Amino acid sequence: MVPDNWNKVTLEGYAAFMRSLKEEPETAEEKYNLMIKQVMYLTNCEPEEAESATVEDFSKIKRLIKTPKPELLHKEFELNSIRYRFKLLSGTRTGGELTAINNVQKRGVIDNLHQIMFLISEPLKRKRFGLGWEPYEFDNVEIPERINDFKQLTLEVANPAAVFFSRVRNELQDLLENYLLDEMDKQMKELKELEADLKEHMD
Repeated sequence: MVPDNWNKVTLEGYAAFMRSLKEEPETAEEKYNLMIKQVMYLTNCEPEEAESATVEDFSKIKRLIKTPKPELLHKEFELNSIRYRFKLLSGTRTGGELTAINNVQKRGVIDNLHQIMFLISEPLKRKRFGLGWEPYEFDNVEIPERINDFKQLTLEVANPAAVFFSRVRNELQDLLENYLLDEMDKQMKELKELEADLKEHMD
């Protein structure tokens, strides 16, 4: 019942599972109920099904925690009959999109992974005559439903994209900080030269 890897675990289930790891059950019954909930989160099954979990299933939960998450990057994927493509490089997004991603991250990455995945993706539609795919935009009224779809995105697709995006974003942040420091040094140098010039003329 409990999977051997993270591939098919959904973002919704993963977020709930990670929250459950912070719980501190005291009685045997509380510990059992927690493990039942964790089985539900990891398998997306109903409570009745989770209650049929075996001791082996509970053991697999501990093994799963130590199992590496998926790393193979999928540039395109399908979710709820809609085809998407990841926009992982910052040059492919607007400043408004980057600001939206930062705001979501401030609210908590784990609980909002589905929103982040939505923001770094774009929907695709068939080109005229079916020759390839091209991006398009959802209607505003449709966006909340499409964001909600991403709760069912699996870690097989989401984790490699999240890791890649995070690395690119950190590298760009470092470059930006270095650029700002260089600009600040340059301005300080110009200011000192200006002060020296003014002092010379005042003397």
